[in-house]
Amino acid sequence: MEPLLGQSVPERPEERRRSDRIPLRRAVSLHWQERGAACAENTYTLTISLYGCAIANGSHLRPGAEIRVRRDGREMAGRVVYNLKDSSKEYIELGIGFDAPGDEFWDYAF
Repeated sequence: MEPLLGQSVPERPEERRRSDRIPLRRAVSLHWQERGAACAENTYTLTISLYGCAIANGSHLRPGAEIRVRRDGREMAGRVVYNLKDSSKEYIELGIGFDAPGDEFWDYAF
């Protein structure tokens, strides 16, 4: 069935976001395990959302990797959802999906 003129086409369920992405730079530290060793990196967010964030990162972490994001004495557990290397930028963009909503973590009303 075709939509009527002026009607929007409903998004497919798999394309809907659970929360808007907010462009906001926040200092964070990332913590993960690699080959049995604890690793950490201080970095910043590119965007935040209730259920995760995009991070500028110097390390190439694979999707599915467990990670902890820390800021201001708080911590959120999550997983790497994607990694993007853009040759025009000096960093790898990591998408992090949190295991729980992060509204209190970000101090932001979504």
